[in-house]
Amino acid sequence: MNYSGRTPCCSGVDQIAFVVPAHAPQRCWVPVYVRTGGTTVSNFVSMAITADGTSCLNSASVPPVFGAGKYGSFLSLRVATREDVGVRSTVDVVGDYTAAVAYQTPASQFPFNPVLSAPPAGTCTTYAVKGDVLRGDTLPGAVPAGAKTLDFGAGFAISGSSGTKVLQNILAAAPLRWLGSSISSNLFSNSLYLNPGTFHIAGTGGSDVGPFSVSANMPQPLAWTNRDQLTLVDRSKPLTVSWSGGSGGQVAIIGFGVDLPTDSTTIFGCLAPQGATSFSVPPIVLSNVPATRSNPLQSKSVVFLYIVPGNGTVSTFTASGLDAAFAAFQYATGKTVVFQ
Repeated sequence: MNYSGRTPCCSGVDQIAFVVPAHAPQRCWVPVYVRTGGTTVSNFVSMAITADGTSCLNSASVPPVFGAGKYGSFLSLRVATREDVGVRSTVDVVGDYTAAVAYQTPASQFPFNPVLSAPPAGTCTTYAVKGDVLRGDTLPGAVPAGAKTLDFGAGFAISGSSGTKVLQNILAAAPLRWLGSSISSNLFSNSLYLNPGTFHIAGTGGSDVGPFSVSANMPQPLAWTNRDQLTLVDRSKPLTVSWSGGSGGQVAIIGFGVDLPTDSTTIFGCLAPQGATSFSVPPIVLSNVPATRSNPLQSKSVVFLYIVPGNGTVSTFTASGLDAAFAAFQYATGKTVVFQ
């Protein structure tokens, strides 16, 4: 650090001047934070780093959706969570969901999307937002500023090994549309639909976007090998998660700390190096997550693992009215925890 203190120009404004380390990763959204007194950690922001000063958006690792244009996506998600906090006995809850969205986005000098703007491999970032993201509230920036929603068509058909489902008015529903679920207590019948395998999606099209068809795969879940040993998470120590499977794909670790009395959510997201089978979330990252309240009904604290979409789980497709579009399938494995 070269300097920290008041700016020479402006009253009441502090600044920090530092030199970017030579070993810093070269990506668009490199996480940056400030730690004062060796203990207090700020919110995380991001900065772009390139060796020659050119735009990081020219990198092949940046999805085309960050440019000006018309884009569409069809997303399918299975969430399998082991719940053993605030319940009488452990229960496994599995839900299948889908969502579709299309929009026209303007050009931006600093494009950012909290879902797609992943940190470099081996690093983590955090977000603190108003609302309960696990309830369905969205992250700010998930829809680009100035974006115009396009009529993708309200009718979709999805077919796989469990048959065909026709989804009407999917865009008028919640951000994620329920497809099926199961609970290990057997109180409800198993209605799961997104079982691992190949699915075909067909859209009828709307006033802005034409019909389309595409196939993609729901992957097998990761085997979270130390999941049941991670209930009490000491935020002053690294949180190490280990897994097997995934065919060498890149794994993301996502944690949620929802504080219901204040209606706020803190999320941390980490991207493990390609081919890794374990990752340790550092205390600096965990320190931004609120401690779980003594009354478990006032908090939602959960950690998820999933394979970053790719290797057949993401398929691009074409439709009139769109510059680019993709269908993606994800299988997230979760565990409720207590952040101490």
